Amino acid sequence: MNRRSFLSSGCALMAGSMLLPERLLAKEAEKPNIVIVLADDLGWNDVSYHGSEIKTPNIDRIVKEGVELERFYVCPVCSPTRATLLSGRHPLRYGMQEGVCTPLTTHGLPPKEVTLAEMLGSVGYEHRACLGKWHLGLNSQKFDPISQGFNYFYGHYNGALDYFTHKRYGQLDWHRNREACVDGGYSTDLLGREAVSFIDKYSDDSPFLLYVAFNAPHGPMQAKRGDLEDYGFDHDKGIIKNSSKRRGKREMQPDYGDLGRGNTVRQTYSAMVAAMDEQIGNILNALDKNKISENTIVLFQSDNGGIANSGGSNKPLRGGKFTLWEGGVRVPAAIRWPKKLRSGVKQNAVTGAVDILPTVAEITGAKKPEAQLDGRSIWGILKGEEKSDPERKLYLGERSAVMQRWKINKGRLFDLTNDPYEKNNIADKRPDIVKKLNEFIEQVESKAGEKCNLGPEKTDDFAPPKDWNLGLLDK
Repeated sequence: MNRRSFLSSGCALMAGSMLLPERLLAKEAEKPNIVIVLADDLGWNDVSYHGSEIKTPNIDRIVKEGVELERFYVCPVCSPTRATLLSGRHPLRYGMQEGVCTPLTTHGLPPKEVTLAEMLGSVGYEHRACLGKWHLGLNSQKFDPISQGFNYFYGHYNGALDYFTHKRYGQLDWHRNREACVDGGYSTDLLGREAVSFIDKYSDDSPFLLYVAFNAPHGPMQAKRGDLEDYGFDHDKGIIKNSSKRRGKREMQPDYGDLGRGNTVRQTYSAMVAAMDEQIGNILNALDKNKISENTIVLFQSDNGGIANSGGSNKPLRGGKFTLWEGGVRVPAAIRWPKKLRSGVKQNAVTGAVDILPTVAEITGAKKPEAQLDGRSIWGILKGEEKSDPERKLYLGERSAVMQRWKINKGRLFDLTNDPYEKNNIADKRPDIVKKLNEFIEQVESKAGEKCNLGPEKTDDFAPPKDWNLGLLDK
């Protein structure tokens, strides 16, 4: 079934639901609201429930009141994880496994992919909002959230956005749906405020999907002065220096100025995480205030590990963003649903962003896309009715995969049960496991697809369209 057929069948189902008996309509209304909160470059050691000095009481609250996903895996960089989360498929199937959608790239999440938002739209989720960082295609309006199943968007298409001016490559990248939006303020606060407004507006019109993709604590390193002071900002000390990276004639990381920079990178980063955590608290409070917390699923996760040079920490895990070590692909994650899930549970089964779509499909009764999914429903695991599968294999990319006990990283084998920090390569001692994992990797990689490139080709002297209006690139 292609995307058009899938959506048409969904419309037919929605039309048919108008004729269902009241009893079935009432059951339809019992579907949970779904809130997905995504942090950007948040490291393993950047949440207080992992022992960090950074205070994250609201993220900790989701963990305390729900199920902590101790072995939750993602891709090592931004765009691939976002694509995986929304599609339930390995991004290598559509050419997005490596790299991100930068201002100079022409690829994105293929329009033919059936997204989580489209799937939920077919089973009565009338309100589907994407707030924050999209990062799944910058070269055509066919890549944007409105074209990918969301019916409301507030945020930005690019990564590395200025937190205060909301500009990237000199153009405003802040939108309400497809129109430029000049809202003054710190981007993290604006996204939290918009999320609360959405919840207030649709709390009596459930169910809804709310996807909040914060750009924090990704660079540029910019925090509010009050948050910096909470982490020891000293006005008499100097601030961190800005670093610019050039590609061709254009700055990929331009000079964002001095606004928002603290005494150290870690201090600034900590303040950025604190601001995000505060807004997560506001989202949770809005659910409480509107008395819909009980039947609202809240998923929190990071898109990849942190970057030490940008203030993040993945200790004691090895590596970080851009790598396939645990510190790059194993991230803080938890899910809360008071109506159905026990609180205070730590789940050690191997799970990942690729599992979210099939899990939501089982919970909501939605028909899964017929394209091959790489994730599986973890609903039984979340409820404690199923044990972890020791034979489950999860592809991580670049000749790497993980199981409950074993992990192979480009030919190097690690026993994570006895060596969780990947210090000892034992590939020569367990050739049977190496063979098993390599066969799995070859099977997955044999189905790699091509990138979906849309819009005009770009060069190093590319200038973005006015106010990052992607529609202008299609003309």
